Amino acid sequence: MNSSVDAANLLREQIRVERYSLRMWIGLGLGIALFLIPMQQFMEFAKLRGEPVNVLDGFLYSVTDPQSSMLIVLGYLFMLSDAPFVNERTLQVVIRTSKKAWNSSCIIYIGLLAVFYYGMILLLSMLMLSENAYWGDSWSIPLVQAAKQGNLMIFRFSVSFPYWQFMQNYSPVYACFLAFEGNVLYAFLLGSILYVGNLGMKHSLGTWAALCVHFSGYIARKEWNPQWSLQSYASPAENGNVLPLAALTAIVIFISYFRVKNIDYHVMDKDI
Repeated sequence: MNSSVDAANLLREQIRVERYSLRMWIGLGLGIALFLIPMQQFMEFAKLRGEPVNVLDGFLYSVTDPQSSMLIVLGYLFMLSDAPFVNERTLQVVIRTSKKAWNSSCIIYIGLLAVFYYGMILLLSMLMLSENAYWGDSWSIPLVQAAKQGNLMIFRFSVSFPYWQFMQNYSPVYACFLAFEGNVLYAFLLGSILYVGNLGMKHSLGTWAALCVHFSGYIARKEWNPQWSLQSYASPAENGNVLPLAALTAIVIFISYFRVKNIDYHVMDKDI
């Protein structure tokens, strides 16, 4: 059988199984809850200013903030906490197809889940702002004020968006596209590290590795040099260069195909 066809069939099966997983929906709920904290602050700020906002402002405000973006991705990692997705059917599936096809389906699933996760957050932010927002490609007055009068806005409204130079260089739609792309790619990288690290491991080393990369990057972003933080490459308002993220993700995926060749499947204890 063709391995690409097998991977597509396995992906459909993976999605079918995971959509009924309580873990998946708890992770999504966790991510949304963590997203709503800064989102609510921005909505209160916009209400007090009495000006309409761009429908994309809430998403951009949350995912460009270092602390908020750091917290939001944790929901995605929780959704992947069962990686490498072994169940009672895994051994039968691998025997009928191949380890390569099974690995491909897992990698594709991790990437699609990142798109779904941030897509849901983007959609929610747009719906929450839709009552007092406009559709367009111009920056809103409240966000411009938050960017140009940073210290005053932090002191009076606890709102911070110190990216005025970024706003001058990009339109809201393009900025949202870059922010979405960067955060999805960063989440995909962490998910790939988690998955590959957990292959053949009994102590979830991949989970710890992903969390270590994530939190050390946050500390570097906040306390040292953002250039040392992979997380900052996800933000177009900071490094704004996703090539390192793409390159590292490709390397991790490449490693997975060598790693999976030497895996012995032990389905009884759901470990491989």
